[in-house]
Amino acid sequence: MKPKIHECLANDELRPTMCHALITSEDIVASDAHVLVWHKTKDFFDEDFIKSIPKEGILVPKPALYDLSLRSAENFGSRYFESKDKKVRMIIIRHEDDEERYFKVRLNNGEAMQKYPAWQKVWPTLKETEPVTSIGINPVFLAKLAKAIGSNQLHIRFHGANKAMVVFEHRGGYENAKGLIMPAMFNT
Repeated sequence: MKPKIHECLANDELRPTMCHALITSEDIVASDAHVLVWHKTKDFFDEDFIKSIPKEGILVPKPALYDLSLRSAENFGSRYFESKDKKVRMIIIRHEDDEERYFKVRLNNGEAMQKYPAWQKVWPTLKETEPVTSIGINPVFLAKLAKAIGSNQLHIRFHGANKAMVVFEHRGGYENAKGLIMPAMFNT
């Protein structure tokens, strides 16, 4: 199953940063604040594209990630285009049928919008694990995360009744993709 990273991005413009995935030379991260997915950049992009990513990373919009999930891309590029008074960074996706698609990306430096949240700080550790007797999981969010990870068979590691759960591929472990899902609070 091909990962659909765009599934974990927000749809509302209230939080424009969350409508973008963060891509650095090491990581791809997407979150809508309910779920978060992480992949290694090298599993999606070639070495030349990775070298073109600035140190602070780029924020790639949902339509670009959706486009990647529909068709297999043959080539990725990144370049600056001159606009009226500044340079605009674009990601270029060239598909097998030679069609090129251009998507505006933003630098993750806080200029155009907020910087991406500190996603590394939300991963629970094994030290933080508490016994769990009951926990709520929203099946819609779990289905989104499964699509974004790219697997129908998942493992879930519980860390406590009101703590994020770590989700990873049944066979892949943590090496290539993992996700977080926040617990659902149900009214009883």
